[in-house]
Amino acid sequence: MKLIRIIFIFIFVIVGIYLIACLFIPAKYTVERSETFNAPADIVFEHVGSFKNWAKWNPWKDKDPEMKTLVGPHDGKTGSYWLWKGQKSGEGRMTSTEIIDQKQLSYHVSFTEPYPSESDGFIKLESEGNQTKVTWMIEGSNPFHRRVLNLMMDKWNGPEFEKGLSLLKTIVEKEAEIFQKEYFGYRIKEIKFNGSNLSS
Repeated sequence: MKLIRIIFIFIFVIVGIYLIACLFIPAKYTVERSETFNAPADIVFEHVGSFKNWAKWNPWKDKDPEMKTLVGPHDGKTGSYWLWKGQKSGEGRMTSTEIIDQKQLSYHVSFTEPYPSESDGFIKLESEGNQTKVTWMIEGSNPFHRRVLNLMMDKWNGPEFEKGLSLLKTIVEKEAEIFQKEYFGYRIKEIKFNGSNLSS
């Protein structure tokens, strides 16, 4: 009985320390990384604004090669979504909440595995002459009893953001170089027209 009492006291102390620690851990977490690309914003945005193009620079792809993905309809528009499921990457959904052409994609992430969680983020583009500064940010919160995870979010996601930005940088800078050499910087871009009569 004495041993059992000691075990219960030990568990009670550990749990108490953990809960007290949660009181001092911020309720929200933020992960942010930036990289400057030698490419114009329109080339960069083609790979950022479309979830289908994320497959080319998804930093989690190599870590979880068996991950299954599905991009919903209306890709590149507000409300479009991307579903994924994998042993290492868990299961979740990313939904675009705002798209500003050549400037920003905002999104909401909802995880069901490994545990339910919600977060919001964006990828923002800022033109700097012939270069583009790309900032990838995500922020969210965890329930009180899981606040300790907030301390790990930057360590877990920061390197992945850096890897993704590095992969994206390689892709868009190569495209920008090709356009500059072969088309002297000019590009042909498809624009959808609703058929309205423009004449007055």
